[in-house]
This record gives sequence, C-alpha cells and structure tokens, in this order.
Amino acid sequence: MKDDICANLNLFLGLFPHLKPVLNRMVAEYSHLKFTIMDYLVLGNNGFAKIGNKDYFQKKEIEMDVLLEFLMNNFPIPEEFSDTSNYKIKQFEFEGSIYCEIIFAYDDRIIEKWNDNKPDKFDRFWWDFYVIVESIDLKTEELTERIKNRYLESINVRTGLAYGSSSDR
Repeated sequence: MKDDICANLNLFLGLFPHLKPVLNRMVAEYSHLKFTIMDYLVLGNNGFAKIGNKDYFQKKEIEMDVLLEFLMNNFPIPEEFSDTSNYKIKQFEFEGSIYCEIIFAYDDRIIEKWNDNKPDKFDRFWWDFYVIVESIDLKTEELTERIKNRYLESINVRTGLAYGSSSDR
C-alpha cells in the first residue's frame, strides 16, 4: 500500500512540479503530528434539539454539553484507555442540514494489537468498558430535564428575565 501511495504521489508531482516545494514544507512542518484513524460507536443524542426548530443551534450546543458532562461524570474513560479512546461530538449531514451525535471514538488498530499482545487489557476494554458504553441511554427523562433547564437558564441570562416571569409565558 505504501508503494501505491508513493507511486500516486510521484505521478501527481510529475503533473504539478511546482507543488513539490509546498509539499516538502508541509511534511517538514507537520511531521511531528501523529494522525490516527479512529473507529467509533454512535451513542446518539437526546432528541431535545430538533432540526428546523427555533434556536436549534443553541439547543444543540447545550444538549451536547450536558450529554458530554453526563458521560464524563458517570462513565469516565479508565486511565489505561484514555490515550486510545474518548467521547466526542460528531456532525452528520441530513437533508441539507447538520445534526450532532455523541460518539465513543477509539483507535481500533491499537486495541486489536492488545488482542494479540495484551489479552487481559483487550478483555477489560471490550467486556468491562465497551459493553457498558454501548448500553448507555441518552434519552432519559432526567437528561431531558437537565438539558431543558440548562437551555432555560441560557435564555434567562440572555434576556435578563427570571424563569417563570410573565414574559416567559
């Protein structure tokens, strides 16, 4: 595969030789970065923010913040897995718009190596942690209430009105 990439790169640079100095500079500047390909498990969202509704983007941001806080407080990633996995917000396109989901991202190449070299660690990741993470319910009434309250607080801060005042009705 590496030979194919090199052959394609050489072909590209043969067609656009003026880009070779730019490419060399980029390689030198970014060679210290480690790029990993992560696999992920979609945990979902709460459904509080609905595409097309008023204040969708504000509601989405608050919903994602509350859900990430919930996950990090109630299902923290064990220290031994913190360099290979994390919770993230991922955007997906849908009918010309963008919606967000919480995902659990992990470096599957490293985890597969554990299966060969460190089977106990592999088992702890998959059977003691991953199965718990994949069963998390983000659509509970408790989470919906937390998101709703955080949203209402943000409106009150923005407008200067106290929640429950006659202007809120």
